[in-house]
Amino acid sequence: MSENPLEDQAPVGSYSFRPPVGSDTLIDHAADRSNASAQHTILVGELHHRLQNTLSIVLALSRLTARTVDTVDEFQVAFGQRIEAMARTNALLLRGQVQAVSVQTALETELQPYLDDNGQVTLICDPLKVSSAAALSLSLIFHELATNAAKYGALAKPSGRLVVECRASALGGVLHWRESVVAPLAPSVREGSGSLLISRLARGLGGTSRIELLPGGLEAEITFRLDEA
Repeated sequence: MSENPLEDQAPVGSYSFRPPVGSDTLIDHAADRSNASAQHTILVGELHHRLQNTLSIVLALSRLTARTVDTVDEFQVAFGQRIEAMARTNALLLRGQVQAVSVQTALETELQPYLDDNGQVTLICDPLKVSSAAALSLSLIFHELATNAAKYGALAKPSGRLVVECRASALGGVLHWRESVVAPLAPSVREGSGSLLISRLARGLGGTSRIELLPGGLEAEITFRLDEA
């Protein structure tokens, strides 16, 4: 007899464990729920970051707009238009739940009222993308340039022409904005909120801004980081 009493009680032959019927389905379901929970956590974190970034921009917009207008009515119009520009970009982000935004799409969104068949606007853009956070700032830059052109520049009259080029460079993206007008433009008496906002937004995008009011029309060059994903 064996010294181990359990050996005498062991069944004759081999035995292998078989999981209960349906256990594979339960395991797969549990794994799917775990993956869904992890993805939900990531999406909530991304939404929180996007919301914080948006609120920071809104606060900065309100302060900057207030410093560069003279009346409450002017503030309401300028601030309201900037919030609408942000809302259009947010709609692009939410529509596709994307992490990066096409620079051309952002440009077309702001220039849409002027992109018709009369050739007033020429838009040339490389396939560039920026992060969701950068898209808000970049769209605001496009909005400021388009608003100024519609009020005082190339888009104020049918005879004006606007050429917008956005190219890739060794350091990121470069926007060239060139307006052509028939009547010479008088230099601005003071630097408005638009140019101040563009300068600050460009710095926040890791780039620079240059805006010149020439006799033939406004010219601007904006540089910015591209999405690394």
